[in-house]
Amino acid sequence: MFVGDFAVAIVSPAFVGKSQIARHRLVNGLLKDEFERMGLHALSLRLKTPDEWEREVRQRGRAGVSGGQAGW
Repeated sequence: MFVGDFAVAIVSPAFVGKSQIARHRLVNGLLKDEFERMGLHALSLRLKTPDEWEREVRQRGRAGVSGGQAGW
């Protein structure tokens, strides 16, 4: 059984052309068993395409932001 809250960042070309809600539905569908049978209930998702992720990394670098929870 899962305990606690989870935050996950996933970068995938599978997200290209999909809205954020479609991306969340895709990931939640993959985790259906964990939600239903394993007790997962609190999951924060950041779902990006490789291009979106690279842009974000570059912007953070210019802003002087590094690691940790700063990107959430």
